Amino acid sequence: MKKKEVKKNALTVQQFSKALSEHKDLANKCVDIWEMNSQCRNEIKKLEIQSKERIAEMTMRYQLCRDVLSQVFSERQTALNAHYATLDKALGANDRELIIASLKGISSIVETNPLESFKEFTKVLDNKDETLYLDF
Repeated sequence: MKKKEVKKNALTVQQFSKALSEHKDLANKCVDIWEMNSQCRNEIKKLEIQSKERIAEMTMRYQLCRDVLSQVFSERQTALNAHYATLDKALGANDRELIIASLKGISSIVETNPLESFKEFTKVLDNKDETLYLDF
């Protein structure tokens, strides 16, 4: 190597060293920003996972509630249909006792609020510490 080239390279190293020491604060800020960016990315990943889990939980809850309500009203409709069929037969046969029994059955179904039991169901469903007792 020529003496001039070595001297030129030495100046370049000195200049680099000086520039590095002058911009040390900037380099530290860049490192801090990088760390904050990494933390933010990790938090975003956690939030995305939590969001997906929460959406899945809400979707399952919706489907369960929809199914329970459908079943409750289906059973109610089946019972009413049976009472109305019995009432039609009783009216055709002019069976006074069966007419009264059918009307009482219809009345007992209509006067009960099917949403009361659903309200209790959702209360238990919301409380993860409470046990759901099934009444068969």
